[in-house]
Amino acid sequence: MNRGEQRTQVRILLGETVGDGYLDAEINTALNTSNLILARDLLCLMTYREIETVAYNDPLLTDPDDIRKTGRYGLPDDFLSMVDVQVMDGGTWHILKNLRYDEFQERARTVQGGRPIYYRLEFGAVRLDSPKAGDLWLYPYPDAVYTLRRVYMQKPTAMTLDTDTSELPEVAHLGACYHAAMVLSRKWKDRVLIQEMIALWQDEEKRIKGWVNVQDQTDAFRVRNVYGR
Repeated sequence: MNRGEQRTQVRILLGETVGDGYLDAEINTALNTSNLILARDLLCLMTYREIETVAYNDPLLTDPDDIRKTGRYGLPDDFLSMVDVQVMDGGTWHILKNLRYDEFQERARTVQGGRPIYYRLEFGAVRLDSPKAGDLWLYPYPDAVYTLRRVYMQKPTAMTLDTDTSELPEVAHLGACYHAAMVLSRKWKDRVLIQEMIALWQDEEKRIKGWVNVQDQTDAFRVRNVYGR
């Protein structure tokens, strides 16, 4: 379903066929939020991005604040949860070992260059005008140009037009409607409607998780611990 069709479904769930109680903008916002929550719970939007590293001591890195000088690289803006990190060296993909903060710091006590072996993640940004995904810390610091592949679960793109369709599997689109209706039902404090929407959402989410788990063997039920394996 595209956004327009989902919004119509939400109105049906809420018991109205015209926009007399819920604004289009309210439903649109709720649907985008619900898609993000479903993506977080289902962990089914797996993708990858590749970038080229730069030697940490490359003289062309003249900016003292360039994070690549300390073996760091930004996470993709649509990052949600890491699956693994790989580096190409000698025609072979090497999977990096994911470490917790204390383990990573224990190994990264000295500046050392080479092919990265370990990584850790840092989420969020330190400035309001910066992407919120976070940083990927590598050790040893890359000492040459390597192809770095980040395999991760992505956030769905926010729908801005009624013709837009969420990247979530189609089987989850109705679930987003149930969740949006559950959130919006609190607007008028109708307790009966709220309880009905909660029950519908919980039942629908269970069905979607079951479908994803059967179709996709990437641990849809388990939220990955991105700080350690």
